[in-house]
Amino acid sequence: MELLINELMRHGAERKRLVAKAFGGANVLSSLVQATIGDNNAEFVREFLATEKIPLIAQRLGGSQAVNVRFKPDTGRAIVRTVDGPRLLRIFHAETSYWRSHSVDKRISGEITLL
Repeated sequence: MELLINELMRHGAERKRLVAKAFGGANVLSSLVQATIGDNNAEFVREFLATEKIPLIAQRLGGSQAVNVRFKPDTGRAIVRTVDGPRLLRIFHAETSYWRSHSVDKRISGEITLL
């Protein structure tokens, strides 16, 4: 998020005019061991924006339902809809597959040099 803010300012944004809208952070995969990932992400966003003094003017964070967000940068309008039915099932399978592929014990060997 720091990089995003810096890039916006590099393109002429004025920090005092920045506002934020945040969506997501739901715990949609109840089968995962770390069921608080969504909550942690939502808390991070709120804390980061508060620390940076960027007003959070709209949000739909947390919960247990996946959402689809369409953002219109020319107007600043965000359209948020709950994802359900067949699309939710596809997302569930993709996320579960991703999680499993990254939770396998992959032992890494090699040297580490600390400077």
